[in-house]
Amino acid sequence: MIRSSQLVHARVADIQPGELLRVSFGSAAGIAVFIKQLESGGGLLGVIKSEDFNRPMTWYAIDDGETVMSYGSDWFLEEEHGGATAAGRRHVVELARLHIDGDGLVMTFTPPENQAGQRSISFSLSTLDRVELSRYAAPVVKWRIWETQDHYNRGNTPLVDMTLPA
Repeated sequence: MIRSSQLVHARVADIQPGELLRVSFGSAAGIAVFIKQLESGGGLLGVIKSEDFNRPMTWYAIDDGETVMSYGSDWFLEEEHGGATAAGRRHVVELARLHIDGDGLVMTFTPPENQAGQRSISFSLSTLDRVELSRYAAPVVKWRIWETQDHYNRGNTPLVDMTLPA
């Protein structure tokens, strides 16, 4: 049998940074990227989009005993560069949560609404580690994510279609 999807069950304790996840937060599944294992147990997710969150691109801590679904780390991100995508314009587009910075792409996740006073987390998709955005970070305000490049090439619907106000 050949499946069209790579989606499998995964325990939080076994997930690696950079894996794309399908996670239930209550009423519906959302799409997230795994940021890191926490020393206290569990993991830190960057929730890209979920109906259970009032805004996209929010970080969230999850228990290590949880089971989620993983697409793996070979997911495909398509960027669409527009007028806002230029070096040093990151403050011009404050709502942008994807930036070209340094050697690659950086996703920035804001704290959950119930975590007032916490800081945003920027996660490099190249180094798979937390980073600080440079002053030269270029915002990308329109982008899409597919399960794999093959999924994209076959013309399937993206898992995420993100357009933020410019």
